[in-house]
Amino acid sequence: MTVLWADLNAPGTYKFSDADFLPQFGWNCYDDDSNPSDQRCDSPKLKALLRAQGDQPDPDRNKDDVKLSKRLGDKDVARALRRTICKFPSEWDRTTISQRYHWLNEMEYGFKDHPDDWKRFENHLKAITFEKLPQAYLDAQWHFHPTEFIKLFRKCGWLDQNTFARIYPKTQDSIREKYRIALNTAMRKYRIVTPLRQSHFLGQGAVESGSLNDMQEKSMSGTAEAVRIFGEKINPASAKSEADLGHWYGKDAGENDPWFRLEKYNSKGIRITGSYSWVNGNCGDEDAIKFRGRGFKQLTGRSNYADYWTYRGWINLDDFSKNWWDDQQYKLRNVKLMTLKPAEIVTPQEVTISPYNCIDSGGWYMIFCPPESDTFYR
Repeated sequence: MTVLWADLNAPGTYKFSDADFLPQFGWNCYDDDSNPSDQRCDSPKLKALLRAQGDQPDPDRNKDDVKLSKRLGDKDVARALRRTICKFPSEWDRTTISQRYHWLNEMEYGFKDHPDDWKRFENHLKAITFEKLPQAYLDAQWHFHPTEFIKLFRKCGWLDQNTFARIYPKTQDSIREKYRIALNTAMRKYRIVTPLRQSHFLGQGAVESGSLNDMQEKSMSGTAEAVRIFGEKINPASAKSEADLGHWYGKDAGENDPWFRLEKYNSKGIRITGSYSWVNGNCGDEDAIKFRGRGFKQLTGRSNYADYWTYRGWINLDDFSKNWWDDQQYKLRNVKLMTLKPAEIVTPQEVTISPYNCIDSGGWYMIFCPPESDTFYR
């Protein structure tokens, strides 16, 4: 399989979106009207589209118009017109009625000999127009086919504030807004663009992150025994922002938290999960807290952190041994005698210090680390 890469940040490289209305996708701007201030269509190029009758002679058409007509053909005229962007004044402006329709008083079969008819026509236009329109609306003289414009922007998929309010109704506005752009960016980046994929991504992330409120795994304080702990209430120290701490929680001696290294039970004695100390590539008790769950999908364990760090280019594959947890000394829980080298992650809090990293780690995990039996992602 051949893999091709394109550097979109290279000098001289330009990036476009559907909102740029590129001619390559059938969009064309027409501003060649000989009298753009009135309501008539006097664009030679548009006339060529409307007259596209192949070889019928027309003295008003130049060679380019004829070529365009022949290329389009009758059956393609409607399709081509759907993506025309034309420049003409607003038909809703009451102050420009005379300017836009003066030609009706000049043409042979117009109103020049019927002033009463013109007056009735003018009154009709006044009844369906507006005396005062926003200046921005008046300045926007480029016009689209409405249904084609709607069809195009329905493809956008960018979720707005109101949509996120419906998805996470119990989350504060400020929290939703903090992650809104990052969520939209991640869904574009990882092609999570269908309703099914988005519902999985946003729904699973809601469960893992407490609907955006908990981007780092909290611990519980309670009765601790030799190998297990019975949680009674949330430990507030574990909820503090690591960006504010300036280091990963647990690095300082005063932040020793037994919850992560012991088998976890709730206050009713129901088992929650086991110790983090020697799973997911963690090398002992320090790793249990160092590589706790973080981000939208609660990235957990040194091995998962190593994969994401490699993906982001923060470490290299040559910096550590593949599957270091298969080392016999790892299985004996003797890190010092290991010959395979674990990945070195100095600042695991990178996941939580920015909204982008919080969400991006979740998007990466959803796409690149799915369960083997799950065909949804493939």
